[in-house]
Amino acid sequence: MIRRSQPRMTLEQFKRHMDRRFDRLQRTKADKSDLRRFATKGQIRRIRRDLARYATKDDLKRELARYPTKADLKRELEAYATKEEMRMQFAEVYRRFDSLNDKIDSALRRLDAVYDTRGRVLTEHDKRLKDLEQPVGL
Repeated sequence: MIRRSQPRMTLEQFKRHMDRRFDRLQRTKADKSDLRRFATKGQIRRIRRDLARYATKDDLKRELARYPTKADLKRELEAYATKEEMRMQFAEVYRRFDSLNDKIDSALRRLDAVYDTRGRVLTEHDKRLKDLEQPVGL
């Protein structure tokens, strides 16, 4: 398909058209600060060389050796108590707490009894003193 020719532009129209195109090019053109953000060929070569060094099987093996194996984890797990052992230990702790609680309650009951007895004795003593202080025969 043959393109039809456009009507001819005047010199002013052509100048405006070209100015707009150059303005757009000027806005999109990279300057030195933009170019500094990109890596140079030397930097890219250095990065590739470093990446090639880290991608060896020996490096991967060395890296994996830092982590525990399945056998190591199993050995560690056997060192800890099982759930049933933990339940038994907690039951023993609860039993001891209950025993301690009973002893504390018993001691408090004894103190309460002693305090109550002393209170009655003091009350009776106060009554006897009041009786003695009252004049006889009035």
